[in-house]
Amino acid sequence: MKNVIGKAFATSAFAVAALAGTAMPASAATASVQEAGCPSSGYPTPGNPSGSCTSLDNGAVFHGKGHPDASHTRVYTTYKKTGGSTISAKLGYVFSGSYKWSPYYSIASGNTKSYHWDILDYDFWCQTTVGVMSVSGGSAYQTPISHCQ
Repeated sequence: MKNVIGKAFATSAFAVAALAGTAMPASAATASVQEAGCPSSGYPTPGNPSGSCTSLDNGAVFHGKGHPDASHTRVYTTYKKTGGSTISAKLGYVFSGSYKWSPYYSIASGNTKSYHWDILDYDFWCQTTVGVMSVSGGSAYQTPISHCQ
């Protein structure tokens, strides 16, 4: 698990346990991460750093950018939950020290939640961004850096 670094996010063993849900055998945790589809490299598409992800005990957080049309960049963050108890979390991204957030979602095992932001700048996809997820109660997680090739 990768915790967001910064004063805004205090991580405690209790909060991490809350996100992880109940304890699972190592084989069950490995299966859960594999189901979420985030490779250990943190980049789902080899050679394409515009999409990144981080594996958690009960799923994975994905982040990336793309072009929905000739004038926009779409920034998205997604959480795919593969196990554990229901959580309340918001999704976001960080650009140049500023955080952009979704509303809070209730996310149960087997569900995927995603949020996107449309930026009126085609070239924004080359900017360095990081996907983040903040779980109610204090836990926060981040993806590796997303940027153009």
